[in-house]
Amino acid sequence: MSLAWSSRNEIQLLSSSAAFAMSLGAKELFHTNFLAFMLESDDPALVSVQLAIRRALGFSPAQGAAPKCAVWREKNNLDLVIVELQPLSLAPTTQRATATDEEDADDQPGGESGGWDWSPTGGWTQSTSNSNSGVNSTAASFPRSVPTGRVLIVEAKLKSIPRLDQLTKYDNQLSTRGVSLDVPEDGAVSGRYLLVKDGAVSIERRLLSVAGISMTTPGTITRADGQWVGVTWKSIHGAMNGAVHGPSSSSISQTLTDYTQALGALVALFDRVHQMCNDAHLASGPTPTYGALRLQPLDSQFRSLRINDLLGKTLFDYWLHTFVLKGVTVNIPAGWALKGYVHYSRGTPGLGLELVNDSFQNPNGGPNIGLRIGIQVQNCELRLYVDVHAGWSGLEKWVAGHTVLPGRWFNTPVFSCAPVGYRGLPPMPATRTGRATNLKMFGVDRFLYSKLDIDNRPLVNVETELGRLIAHAAELAPLL
Repeated sequence: MSLAWSSRNEIQLLSSSAAFAMSLGAKELFHTNFLAFMLESDDPALVSVQLAIRRALGFSPAQGAAPKCAVWREKNNLDLVIVELQPLSLAPTTQRATATDEEDADDQPGGESGGWDWSPTGGWTQSTSNSNSGVNSTAASFPRSVPTGRVLIVEAKLKSIPRLDQLTKYDNQLSTRGVSLDVPEDGAVSGRYLLVKDGAVSIERRLLSVAGISMTTPGTITRADGQWVGVTWKSIHGAMNGAVHGPSSSSISQTLTDYTQALGALVALFDRVHQMCNDAHLASGPTPTYGALRLQPLDSQFRSLRINDLLGKTLFDYWLHTFVLKGVTVNIPAGWALKGYVHYSRGTPGLGLELVNDSFQNPNGGPNIGLRIGIQVQNCELRLYVDVHAGWSGLEKWVAGHTVLPGRWFNTPVFSCAPVGYRGLPPMPATRTGRATNLKMFGVDRFLYSKLDIDNRPLVNVETELGRLIAHAAELAPLL
């Protein structure tokens, strides 16, 4: 039995889902767009869904607030900016924050139509009795609403992995310039601007991901720590699935059901990937090899659905944070930081642990190049590498002549075996024309490594070796 075989029901459902097919072009953007569509809808049949989504996000309506919200997608790179609304008749007559940035203000629609309007049958006509255009008249028929002062920022991660530096960038923006909005987008309250900025409105933050992890961005002199509260896609699906019980006559019913079922199938796959990784660590069970685990999400059925990357990154992210990092004990030297990461390239997932010194100077003088020494697991390989943040044409020559790196890093035994370089050659000395080493590379001026194949090594032994090697890298880092 395999991950693909045990997921045959989900594979069949996704293969016939129009919503899933539409999501493949931009996985996260599609899902956030759909959530925004739900939250913005005026359809009474969707009120229960709106309330369910808001509860799952921890953003239930305040007293007097409407179930629907005004939502901006990808505003200043923020995935979702969700503004709570209330009927204008219930709004307090207090002054709300307004935008002052000319660039944003100039983008907003305004002006008068002079009574002119157009239709396919009548062409252009001018009314002498009503100076408003048909668009304005239609907008005026919608319930007029204003912001309550509560705003939810959602950063959504499905295919990609949450990054602290990205959230820090958003928090710095929200605490300084802010984000200016014309509220609401449907024009029901024209000429009103809302400045989404810490201190101007109440801002809550959510990090929507497979694992549902929370992150805290470090505060600065001008702002406090940013609290990004984790929410899982499983919670979103559970909320929507429990609320999808409206009348089948609703125009959105079939689409909503299809989307909810497709999201449920993905959630079931995530859970099964996590279970598979957990089962590999049962004290009483057999210990599979690393290769057995890594190949599961690369099955041809997942490739045909184009979710092998999604499942592969989900597996390696869970493996890294649940098992690999817990086995790491490192004395981090001054000026260095320990980082773990997950990536997907050349059709396979991978993970890495590295010691990072972003202030590392070019030994030959010149600009700061930043330096990383670490280990990477991808495909069938465990790699010992040195990487520079900015490309440096002298990297390989520096490595070859270094007093520590050739013998104590790139030739460090892995599973008591000597790692190799290009075509199985010893990493050093160089036997290739025009090269200073036999190291493999992803750009000779950027990323150099030696490697050992580990597919047949027990998974738990790989984890132990990763912990030993990154501790060794931490011992060498101050000597670089």
